[in-house]
Amino acid sequence: TLVEQRSGGSGKGSNKGPLGVTEELHIISFTVKYTYQGLKQELKTDTLPVVIISNMNQLSIAWASVLWFNLLSPNLQNQQFFSNPPKAPWSLLGPALSWQFSSYVGRGLNSDQLSMLRNKLFGQNCRTEDPLLSWADFTKRESPPGKLPFWTWLDKILELVHDHLKDLWNDGRIMGFVSRSQGRRLLKKTMSGTFLLRFSESSEGGITCSWVEHQDDDKVLIYSVQPYTKEVLQSLPLTEIIRHYQLLTEENIPENPLRFLYPRIPRDEAFGCYYQEKVNLQERRKYLKHRLIVVSNRQVDELQQPLELKPEPELESLELELGLAPEPELSLDLEPLLKAGLDLGPELESVLESTLEPVIEPTLCMVSQTVPEPDQGPVSQPVPEPDLPCDLRHLNTEPMEIFRNCVKIEEIMPNGDPLLAGQNTVDEVYVSRPSHFYTDGPLMPSDF
Repeated sequence: TLVEQRSGGSGKGSNKGPLGVTEELHIISFTVKYTYQGLKQELKTDTLPVVIISNMNQLSIAWASVLWFNLLSPNLQNQQFFSNPPKAPWSLLGPALSWQFSSYVGRGLNSDQLSMLRNKLFGQNCRTEDPLLSWADFTKRESPPGKLPFWTWLDKILELVHDHLKDLWNDGRIMGFVSRSQGRRLLKKTMSGTFLLRFSESSEGGITCSWVEHQDDDKVLIYSVQPYTKEVLQSLPLTEIIRHYQLLTEENIPENPLRFLYPRIPRDEAFGCYYQEKVNLQERRKYLKHRLIVVSNRQVDELQQPLELKPEPELESLELELGLAPEPELSLDLEPLLKAGLDLGPELESVLESTLEPVIEPTLCMVSQTVPEPDQGPVSQPVPEPDLPCDLRHLNTEPMEIFRNCVKIEEIMPNGDPLLAGQNTVDEVYVSRPSHFYTDGPLMPSDF
């Protein structure tokens, strides 16, 4: 027999109890009754509590319920656990989050990444050695700066890494969990063109790229790209975005500003093994190959530096230097592929971001790769005679020249040229007539 035990007083159609569907715990009991040599026996076993869902949209929160229960419940048969769920100490929650990454994508979280998550949950000013986090703060309460519940934000990142970034994550190419202020502090001390990859704190499952530029007047500018989500990465891998990313300078000259992966690894050395197949220049193709690239265009207002803020005492940890100009950020608007908004940074930095970081908007472009043709040597092209009518000047007259040089016209037509229709005398000047060869402008080759 199969018997289901459920936590009572909740569920659809019931007004008893505050539990939601994803917080209802179910236990499945297996009972076997048999008789052996006249002796009646009964065996019974129960499963661990499970969560039953009716829609895949509930999967993320249901898994969080299972995680929280297994982490904190001393009684594995307690179906009323979520009637009053206990708080989780960071000493237990941190390793559990790292285990989520190691079990799902192959590589866990290091101490720096765990430190960033701890600060996101409890704030940078938390001095408690082992702070406690409630179930509501973990899954329900909106967490700044993106106003997303912490678990929803983290689970979307897990999904993004698993589907599109697993190799880069396992090889340590993605720093990932680093706040915007910490990213600025790291990049300010590096050479121009140094960049790092971090997860957006304001979008569901987005990864962004930040890099540094040192100006001639000793100003340090930090830029960040609007987050790439799974919708974009399904069409264009992140490694190809990094490889072919173009930023238009003031002279409208495209250049790739991403040169070194933090701390100082050349871009192609860090990502070369992930690049798609290179073009074979010896291969002859009927059509030119094309690829999608991301191009950013500097905005006019970006060149105007905003007023600098004086650091307040509580902002001293940001290490703002009065001698440096505020650090801008650029935002990629890949309509219609991208719908995420600007990454506003942690709550402590939300006041600064609007003045510290200007915006650059890019476009997604398609370019063709030309394949050089083998050198065939100089080819002589016939020059059309200037006295030909306009509707005949595109014709190749070289065979006519050969014919004229080989044949004596006076032997064929001793009386001169024959009269044309409507011509009264032999000396009448030729008048060009419209014909089906005439076009308004030069003939253009077919697009195909």
